[in-house]
Amino acid sequence: MRWLNNVKISTKLIVGFIFIALISGIVGGVGITKIKKIDTNYSDLYVNFGVSIGDIAEVSISYQRVRINLYKMVLDKNVSNVTQYKNKIDGYNKDIQENMGQFEKSLQTDEAKAKFAELKSVLDKYNKFENDVISLILVQKYDEAFQMLSSGDGQTMSDKVSDTIDSLFNLKTSIGTQRSDEYSAETNTAIVTMFIVIAIGIVCAVTFGILISRAINKSIYQLMYVTDEISSGNLNVEITNNSKDEIGILSQSMNKMQDKLHEVIGNISFASQQVNIGSKQIADSTISLSQGATEQASAVEELTASIEEISAQIKVNAENAKKANTIADATKDNAVKRNSDMKLMLKAMEEINKSSNNIAKIIKVIDEIAFQTNILALNAAVEAARAGQYGKGFTVVAEEVRNLAARSANAAKETTEIIEESLIKIKDGTDIANQTAEALDGIVVDIQDVAAIIDSISGASTEQATGMTQISQGVVQISQVVQSNSATAEECAAASEELAGQAEVLKEQVETFRLGSIDEQRPKYNSDRLDKQKKNKNEINSLKDRNVKNENSKKIILSDTEFGKY
Repeated sequence: MRWLNNVKISTKLIVGFIFIALISGIVGGVGITKIKKIDTNYSDLYVNFGVSIGDIAEVSISYQRVRINLYKMVLDKNVSNVTQYKNKIDGYNKDIQENMGQFEKSLQTDEAKAKFAELKSVLDKYNKFENDVISLILVQKYDEAFQMLSSGDGQTMSDKVSDTIDSLFNLKTSIGTQRSDEYSAETNTAIVTMFIVIAIGIVCAVTFGILISRAINKSIYQLMYVTDEISSGNLNVEITNNSKDEIGILSQSMNKMQDKLHEVIGNISFASQQVNIGSKQIADSTISLSQGATEQASAVEELTASIEEISAQIKVNAENAKKANTIADATKDNAVKRNSDMKLMLKAMEEINKSSNNIAKIIKVIDEIAFQTNILALNAAVEAARAGQYGKGFTVVAEEVRNLAARSANAAKETTEIIEESLIKIKDGTDIANQTAEALDGIVVDIQDVAAIIDSISGASTEQATGMTQISQGVVQISQVVQSNSATAEECAAASEELAGQAEVLKEQVETFRLGSIDEQRPKYNSDRLDKQKKNKNEINSLKDRNVKNENSKKIILSDTEFGKY
């Protein structure tokens, strides 16, 4: 029945109730079927035998009443009563026909049908005989009618009808009795069948309930045992339930919880040991830190004095930088002024250059005038030569004019050469002046840069002085903090000792749990913890070494030879 363990509890219960409901349905179905069969049987017995026997009995009664009224008609011999008797006889005959029709519907066996056919045939003959007797009575032949009734044929026919009715009645009664016995047997069989089906249903339901109960109880008892063991501190237990139902899933979750609890308690146990060891190391370290903090406090005091000296020198540098900045500003203003004068000189030289060019143009005009004068003198000499004796004086004048023109041309040429040389020198001077102006511009820019740098140095020196003041205040605060840390370190040492005591208490509490080998079960955890512990120990030793070095470190010297190092 392992498959049943892999079925969910809800499914088990649903299937169980469905199974019980199915059994109840089967029992109810069988019972309804059997009851329906019994009802059908007894309905058949009532309709086809009880009622039909009553019908044939009514036929017999109506037939006897017909005979009685027929005899009364004959014996009364009263014409006034004939109609009354005849009406009664007709009514009884009608009842016979109706009852015969109802009875015919209940016939089932061939024997009964044959008897019924025989009865109908006998009744038909008797009806014909009856009509003959009534016909004689109607014509008041009472004696003949009585003779027919009492004769052997009439009596035989009457007895035949009665015997046939009795035979059919007995046959129907016999078949009804037989059917009743059969139906009683079927009823008993149905009762037995119902009891058997009910018993089977009860057995199946109880069996299935026991299986489900065992499947659930076994797992629950195992869970109860494990939880009791865990509550008592035993974590070396495990639930061996591999079913797939809710309890199996719960068992797996319990196993995971137990494993996790085992791991956590193991880790706590190991951690308590490490806390105990670490707290002792912390206590030792805090003592060393306290000593180092005291030494740091004295070193900070010396550093405060050194910073005050540096602050004083920075203030002197700031004042010197301000003076240098003032001188640089004056130099910058002077250079700017000289640069403006140089620009005015360049402008004047440009005006001189323009004037020289104008003079050159005038001299060129004079040269052209001298050239024209020389030509006119030549023309005058030619005309004087043509005049002969009368033109000699004019020739002398023309010669003098020509000489004067030649001298003017030579003077203009020399002046032009001098002006050209002056223009060349003015151009060279202008170039030199331009270069000088450019140099002065560069000097002005450099002086401005130097002034800005000196101003920046002055501001930086001022800020450094302010910063050193703040640093001095900060160092004082650091000194106070170091002293406070020294006191705190002493308090930490005391707290570490208290922590070690609490770790011992925690270790004792954890030892109440029964665990396996923690070192075997958690090698990675121990390895990580040991590595971290080793690292912390190295850091503590390094801190101790630094404290020793601080004791032997040199003091800061702020002399003129050492000032540049800091």
